[in-house]
Amino acid sequence: MKEMKQEADFRCSEKSGFTLIEVLVSVVILGLVGTALFALTITAVTGSGWASKRSMGMQYAKEGIEGVRSFRDQNGWPALSPLSGTYYLKRQSSGFTLTTNAADGNLGNGLTRTAVLSTVNSTQKKVKVDVSYTENGQPRSVTLVTYLTDWH
Repeated sequence: MKEMKQEADFRCSEKSGFTLIEVLVSVVILGLVGTALFALTITAVTGSGWASKRSMGMQYAKEGIEGVRSFRDQNGWPALSPLSGTYYLKRQSSGFTLTTNAADGNLGNGLTRTAVLSTVNSTQKKVKVDVSYTENGQPRSVTLVTYLTDWH
């Protein structure tokens, strides 16, 4: 009877497993992709916060325009006509009133609203409402302009 000899060949072939360089290259690539995804997430979150503040500023600016219009409608053109300069809108149960008290311009969340009235002619006023805030330490603002007339 012939003896069968089995010899184990434990030598690694060229195609089995990964080399150390391949593993290191994979780790570096995964690290770069992970860093890029993290940076993208931070940018998206920051942009979302910026858009939120800007959106709030736009809403408050629109409300300011409507507040001045409401003041005109409730009090008549003779009450609005002589006003010129910077004013602040104060909300009351019956609508809005225009004041010179800067504290009335504080809307909370770091937003401040002003309304600048200027006379165009005897029957027309220019109304410029500005909502200011800071974003990442930088001053920002939203400004809306409209013209009101004596329509009665």
